[in-house]
Amino acid sequence: MKDEYLNEEAEVDLIELIKYLLTQLKNILKTMCICGIFTFSVTCFILPKSYVSSMDVTLLSSGELIDFSPYIVSTSVLKSVSKSIDVDINTLSNSISVIRDSNDINNYHISATTNNSELSYKIVNSLLKEFQTKMSNDLKLNRVLMLNPAQVNNIPVSPNVEKSTFLAIIFGFIIHTFLVMLSYLCDNHLRNTREAESFLGVEVLSEIPWEK
Repeated sequence: MKDEYLNEEAEVDLIELIKYLLTQLKNILKTMCICGIFTFSVTCFILPKSYVSSMDVTLLSSGELIDFSPYIVSTSVLKSVSKSIDVDINTLSNSISVIRDSNDINNYHISATTNNSELSYKIVNSLLKEFQTKMSNDLKLNRVLMLNPAQVNNIPVSPNVEKSTFLAIIFGFIIHTFLVMLSYLCDNHLRNTREAESFLGVEVLSEIPWEK
């Protein structure tokens, strides 16, 4: 009998909690909007943006088959690129990525990521040009096929505005809902006649309405 009463009490408490959450729905939506607008503003206007420019090329050698990746980003090539576009060599090294295609080992994906779309474009083009100039004879490079030329990409790759804003809205919902539930569970007031009867052990004969 006691277990049945506890189960009934837990069920009623859950219903009351849901009702209380619904009364706070407007405030929860406000918090979600505030979090979304704040994050959108920060990611759009405050956080630094990164731009990537990339190309896909096929490199063919008349000699034995080798991986050109380390040679493309070799010190001598980077120094030449640094001099031609006036960019620090450490900045170049950190911004450049060279990936060899696992399906076709003659294909390479070369990309550069900086805070300037024009600069990323210049780095990628200059890198391939200087590589051909510096390494063609030593590596017996006899053919370079451009599969996908580099372009100026004015759409930043980071920060991701849509993803960040969406996560902020979800975060606002979770935090505010948690706080509402916590305040409800920590509230020791008697909310209705049923709770009063359960707590006092006597029947409620009448109620005095309270109007705010």
